[in-house]
Amino acid sequence: MFTKLKRALARFQKDQRGSITIESVIGLPVIMQGVVGGYGVFDMHRAATLNVKATEIVGDILSRETGVITPAYLAAMHSTFNLLAKAEPGSALRVSVLRWDAPTSTFVAEWSRSTSEDTGAISAAHLATLATELPAQPNYGRIIYVETWSPFTPAIRVLAQGVAGVNNGTIHNATFFTPRFTPQLQWSGG
Repeated sequence: MFTKLKRALARFQKDQRGSITIESVIGLPVIMQGVVGGYGVFDMHRAATLNVKATEIVGDILSRETGVITPAYLAAMHSTFNLLAKAEPGSALRVSVLRWDAPTSTFVAEWSRSTSEDTGAISAAHLATLATELPAQPNYGRIIYVETWSPFTPAIRVLAQGVAGVNNGTIHNATFFTPRFTPQLQWSGG
């Protein structure tokens, strides 16, 4: 029995005649997986790029602000982010004004507010890591640190994890700006 099977496989291996049907059945699934997988990776990169651009725009708007930031203003910035990033429900925006303290070589949060209870204000542990991630500032120099989180559901599930900042279904971006027209961005309200 095995010898017959072995001979049949050997004949099939040596046979050089081709059939477009058999070759299509073998090759088409591989080609389709490549096309669909490529679209899935492209979709992740597209969403991540939209989020980066939207975060940068919100940060730039805040850096040019001369008035005070209120909860309503922060909610409007969150809506602007959602519109620009085409974000799914559940996104969040956190704005923090950080002051560099040269004697301790750390950033101190002057104020930090978030549109989501899940993210909350910036933590002391996060502030400690920012001293190595953000550029050096003059003593008492201030920066506006903007972070966004946006849930991402891929149109097509692919095996690529961590592509362009997409981790566990959430796109996280952080950027910083120096205030442009005033020495500090002020918070007013709760």
